[in-house]
Amino acid sequence: MAGNYAAAVIACMDGRFREAVDYFVDETFGTKNVDMLFVPGASLPLVLGERAAANLWDGLQLAYDKHAVRRVIILEHEDCGKYAVQGIRARNAAEDRANHQSVARKAETLLRDRFPGVAVDAGYLTLKFVAEVGRLRARRSA
Repeated sequence: MAGNYAAAVIACMDGRFREAVDYFVDETFGTKNVDMLFVPGASLPLVLGERAAANLWDGLQLAYDKHAVRRVIILEHEDCGKYAVQGIRARNAAEDRANHQSVARKAETLLRDRFPGVAVDAGYLTLKFVAEVGRLRARRSA
């Protein structure tokens, strides 16, 4: 349904984080419609101008035009293989988080430039959070 979407979410395709992404979306938006855009590296292709960025831009344009999305959430995550492939390495967890935050900030600027008036937020998922989501969902279903 056009115009009835709460947000577009950009997240990495890494399956280890899928349950955490779904949990975040469910807890944040409930039953509202959300456009989900999964690509290796989350926002990294936008910043690098890679081929995958074209698909992200197309999906975001559709979300903006057809679904009236005016909020974009970027969900980065620790231990991202795409960063390693690109030679973006971290010596520790704090440096990894800082690398992702830097890329997300650049992506936020690109998104705001392309879609004026759109709110852009970024988050960083950890493996610890993934484990906690698993425990929370197990308790709810018990």
